[in-house]
Parts: sequence; structure tokens; C-alpha cells
Amino acid sequence: MRLAWAVALVAAMGTTGPLDEARAAFDRQEYARAEALALAEAHPPREGAALYLVGLARFRDGRPADALAALELAGRAQDPPPVGPWHFNRAACLYELGRFDEAEEEYLAAAALDPELAPVSLANAGFAALDRGALDRARAHLAKARPIAAGRTAELVSELDAQLSRPPGERGLGEGDRPLGAGTSSRTGWGALLRVEGGWDSNALQLLALSEDDRAEEGGGLATSSALTLVGAGVAIRREVGESATLDLAYGFGQLAYLESAAADRSIQLHGIEAGLEVSLGDGLRAGGALEGQLAFTGLSAFRGMLAAGGARAFGALDETARTTTRLELSWFTKASLRQEFAYLSGNRFEGTLSQELRLRPVVLSISGRLALDRIGAARTSMALPEEVKDCLGCAQELVEPFGYAATALFASARASPARWLELALSFGMEGRNYLEDDALFLRRADGSAQELERRQRHDLRLFAGEVVTLRVTQSFSILLRHDLVVDRSNLDGTASEEDEGACGIPEMRCQLRAVNHAFNKNVVTVGTQLAW
Repeated sequence: MRLAWAVALVAAMGTTGPLDEARAAFDRQEYARAEALALAEAHPPREGAALYLVGLARFRDGRPADALAALELAGRAQDPPPVGPWHFNRAACLYELGRFDEAEEEYLAAAALDPELAPVSLANAGFAALDRGALDRARAHLAKARPIAAGRTAELVSELDAQLSRPPGERGLGEGDRPLGAGTSSRTGWGALLRVEGGWDSNALQLLALSEDDRAEEGGGLATSSALTLVGAGVAIRREVGESATLDLAYGFGQLAYLESAAADRSIQLHGIEAGLEVSLGDGLRAGGALEGQLAFTGLSAFRGMLAAGGARAFGALDETARTTTRLELSWFTKASLRQEFAYLSGNRFEGTLSQELRLRPVVLSISGRLALDRIGAARTSMALPEEVKDCLGCAQELVEPFGYAATALFASARASPARWLELALSFGMEGRNYLEDDALFLRRADGSAQELERRQRHDLRLFAGEVVTLRVTQSFSILLRHDLVVDRSNLDGTASEEDEGACGIPEMRCQLRAVNHAFNKNVVTVGTQLAW
């Protein structure tokens, strides 16, 4: 959105003193020289005024992130600048950085603190609200600015009014409130992303990194570590529909490849599509839904179809303030295996998530709770009898391992951008799983009959942690450093005892079910690059 003359930073500087030469250079549009001269004077008792001028020069030189940093320092100096212009100038920097919700808040602060700035601040707050998709808020700011605007500010108000009156497809690009499923830009228009990573997985046989579905876990054995490569790509389009709705269309692709031969069959390829609609209901309330589909393939040399899934989700979100948002999301997915060997993954998944986001410059905090019901099947594995069992020729043990579960989870995350080239993200989670069916062990005899030997219900506690460091080389190109940790503790942890001998009805045989170990640790470390358009 064009802010025309209104984005010009309000100087509010004195007319005499040691900064005169720097101010003169600023007036001549020699911004680099003005910055250098002001930095030389950035010490008490004129530290605030000097840093304030540094911020003005950097902004006019097209460096809003650097300007914002200087303004922050000026605001903490012993001689801070006037609060109204300071908030206005911070808002202009935030707007140029695409942080529209924060810019709107700062423009409103400037309007409240300085009556002379109120008309232009309210108009610019309207543009910020418009560009983040909050049309009702934009109209409210317009209504307040219109009766007090005059001169060039009236022209700006007229431009805002014209923007709000145009058909949705003819407006400027607007900031969305939720990232698209493909992970690309959420602005009205289109975006694309390409990510390539390489790294190491300490336990490649556990938990698919790109899917919510678990494949059969190798209980009781040593963890298999492997180097890995990860490629992700996506493209998304967002379009406005009517006065208060936006349509999202997205496609995403992911390929996880394990290089260790023992783990290669756990490699996964995913394809996902999404079509979503979001509607503004006024007063910060939004609602919407989406239809999604996914195809999953597995293996490298034995590449084959694994799973097809499709479903729908609906959500409601309330922006209580410019800094807080509460969101409720409900979803249902049905999953069908593409081969008989993955039949245990077929079923339905229901999920509900309630989250709260708090945006505190420069940190964004989020906490969420989730209830999930994954009604999928069970895997069956045949095992040879122990050598000491000699009176059951042709017999075999059959282990039934259910994968359907009900879960309660709590997650928390924080992300921050302490510098324009750096973004840090931390996440933590805890999930309790109660499996819907029992783990069971059967003795299959040669005549086809089956004898149940043991049955135990499984309960797991999973802990999650993740850290991501993003280094922005350019606006589009970034370097990523990532670490993910999963710790699973289960009541079926492989602790069989001598007293178990004979408990299954065969004197020479210990109950093998009690030797199955579902507990595990998993660490994944990757480094890679990301290119976004």
C-alpha cells in the first residue's frame, strides 16, 4: 500500500546545536553523511537526539530495519525524542518491514499522544489494518480520521477510502493472518518456497519426520542412525473474494531420504494440496475452513505408495487486541493405505486445538492445547519361537501392535527476530497417548488355531523440543539450522523378568510381549538453505 507523503518521518528536531551539520546534510538528502555526522554526536547529553536523526537518515536511505534499531536506542536515551513523533516514526519503519499489526498499534499510539499527528496517524493505521486484512478496523480508523483531516492529510484519507471501496481484486497486496499450508507467503497474491537440508537422525526407524502417522516401530532393538537429506517445496495463491473473504490455494511437496541402507525404506515422499476460505466477521473475529488432501510414498529403491488422506478443518479466531489472538481449530481426516502392508494406517483422525498467541516486540509467544483421536488399525508381526520350545512344531508367535490412540497434548513456542538478519524459534511439547487397543501376543499353531498368550494396554508419554536458527542472507535467501528431539516413555519398555517364565502357559517360554520396548529417543539435526519468493 502506498502511504504517499505520510510515510515521511517526522523529524521533530531542534534548530540549533552540535547536530546542525548533520541536520543540514539530512535536508540536502545526503543521508549517509547525515548518519555519519549524527553517530559522531551520539553521546550524552545529546545521545537521544543524535540517534533519532540516525534513524531518520537510515529510513530515508531505504533501511527500515536499521532505522528501527536506532529509534529504539533513541527512545531509551536520557534525552528521548518527543513520544508522539517517536511512535509515528517507529510505525513507519514497522510498516515498511511488513509488520502491519505492530505498525497499526504504533500509529494509534502516536494519534493518542500527539493531537497534531492524529489525522495522519489514524489514516496510516487504516492502511496498516487494510494490508493485514482487517477491513473492519481499517474502516473504523477511516471514520475517525475523515472529520479531522485537512490539506494533504485529507488526500491521504481519500486514498484510503478509495482503496476500501475498490473491488477486492483491485486492492493492493495485503498481509494475511495465517501462513498457507505450503509454507509460502500469506500476502494477497502468490508465493513460492524451496528448501534443501541435510543432516543426521539418531533413530531413523522411529517417527516419520514428515507425517503424523507412525509406521511399525522396531521394538527391543538398537536405534538405527542415518544421514538424511530433506527437500521441501511449495506454491500458494491467496485471493480476496468479496469484501471480507480470502481464498487460499496451496500445493506442497516434501522428500525425506535416509542414506543408511537399514533405514532407506523409511524414506518418505509427500504431496499435499489445500483449498481454504477465511471470512472476516467484524470486530477482530474471523472464521474459515479448508479442504486438504495428501499422498504419501515410501522407500527409495523399493519406492511404493503408502497412504492417501483427505479431510476438512474449520477454525475461528478472535483478535482481542493488536497483540493477542485466540484460535480454535477442529479437523477430521480419513486415511486409506495404498498397499496391504500399510493397512494398519487406515482409519479416521479427529483433532481439536485451542491456541493463544501473544505478540510482544520482538518476541511472539504461543501456547496451545490439543485433543486427538486417531482411530487407525494394528500391525501384525510373526516371530519365531525360542529354540528351547521343542514341543510345538510349526508354531509361531504373532505380535499384534495397535497404532490407534487418544491423546492430550500441550505445546508452547517462542520466536524472535533480535536483528533483521536473524530469527530464533523454540518449541516444546508434551503428549500423553492412551492406545485404543491392547498389545497382544498369540501362539499360532500349525493347524491354524490361535492361543492368546498375553495382553497388555499401552500408555506413552512423549516429550518434544525443537530449535531453529534462521540467518537471512537476503530478503529471499536464508540459511537454516535446525534440531528436533523426541523422547518417548512407555509402560511397555522391555522390562521382562525371570518371574515371567511360564506365565504364558508354555513352561520353556518367557512372555515375549514383555520384552517389546516401545520407549525411544530421537534426535534430528539438519542444516540447509531456503529460497522464498
